Amino acid sequence: MNSDDLGKKIEYLCKVLGHLCHHCHDSRKCSGAPGLPDYIIVSATGKGILWIELKEWGNLSPEQTIWKWALKANGADFRLYRGHQWDEIEDALVELAS
Repeated sequence: MNSDDLGKKIEYLCKVLGHLCHHCHDSRKCSGAPGLPDYIIVSATGKGILWIELKEWGNLSPEQTIWKWALKANGADFRLYRGHQWDEIEDALVELAS
């Protein structure tokens, strides 16, 4: 599954579960935020925040790697997913709602 299709599924499930979901289409164009993860998902039930980067292939860019480690150093739940990992994404979003 490509990133666009995966993203649509993420956004739909977030809506169904009541999560707040922000999608950054291209963080390179965001002021002060190159490398920001693709999705910021805030639990509707107060369970936390997921920071999700979607990659069809390849590695994180240097800017994405900086965000990953800065978020993790501050206790954030950063996750990198590939197109074949829909089941894991779905589980994480459902868990965030429970």
